[in-house]
Amino acid sequence: MNSIFTILRVRRIDINQIKNRNDILTNYSAKTLTIALLSGLVSGGMYFYLNPQPSLALPQQSPTLIASADAVALYKRGVQKRQQGDFKGAIADFTEAIRLKPDYEEAYLERFSLKFRLGDKQGAMADINTMLRLKPHPILYSLRGTVKVSQGDIQGAIADYTETIRLDPKYASAYLYRADAKSSLGNSQSAIADYSEAIRLSPRDPSYDKAYYGRGLAKAKLGDTQGGITDFHEAIRLNPSYADAYRDRGTAKSKLGDTQGGIADINEAIRLNPKDFTAYFNRAIMKGCDQNLM
Repeated sequence: MNSIFTILRVRRIDINQIKNRNDILTNYSAKTLTIALLSGLVSGGMYFYLNPQPSLALPQQSPTLIASADAVALYKRGVQKRQQGDFKGAIADFTEAIRLKPDYEEAYLERFSLKFRLGDKQGAMADINTMLRLKPHPILYSLRGTVKVSQGDIQGAIADYTETIRLDPKYASAYLYRADAKSSLGNSQSAIADYSEAIRLSPRDPSYDKAYYGRGLAKAKLGDTQGGITDFHEAIRLNPSYADAYRDRGTAKSKLGDTQGGIADINEAIRLNPKDFTAYFNRAIMKGCDQNLM
């Protein structure tokens, strides 16, 4: 039979005899097999002809890809250990994942979080600094600010929160954290501005009960007791279990002459937090049980 192909060697194989690709490669391992279905010329079979081309070769994975896959597996195992409470084991897995993949941001973040939780502030700071070198991100500056606060570096924390805000002016939490830092330094007026901005950016977010509470404290320190009461009231509305807000609203009410209202708030604060010594102390003063404590 004449063919349109120049056939070096032809062997007819019934298609029913071919079970899989490996059967073909076993019979013709020396050369690449090219399959041509001669429709209309061959009925019930195929012609296989040999074409002198390079041998088939399976693709090889690069060492980098293998290491990356291993790093992901270690990361996932580390997350499982963290969820199970094995924090040190999780840190070990995240560390190995980072060794295999030095730019593994998620592994750095997980390890940072666990180190900070376990009190390794220097280790946490080292991880957050590495992450910032890999990819400067506003959230990372905010996290570093939190570490600095825990180390007593309030000015350094304020600088990091300020950088967060510069990169993302709508990041409400950064205003809240910076306001807390400013308030701890006695800069109440500037703190009020930051608390107000955090509230403006997230007016319906229940987690910003702390912004109202912090602003209430700052206002009270500046002598705006009624303004403080208003903010404490809003913090309680957002979080009815906010013991500190009840305590300080009660104290503010007492200063304005509403002793009964103040005692009622202090009672609620003690119910919510029976270990709050300040609440007991303030209630004692309000009741006039021991005026010598004043």
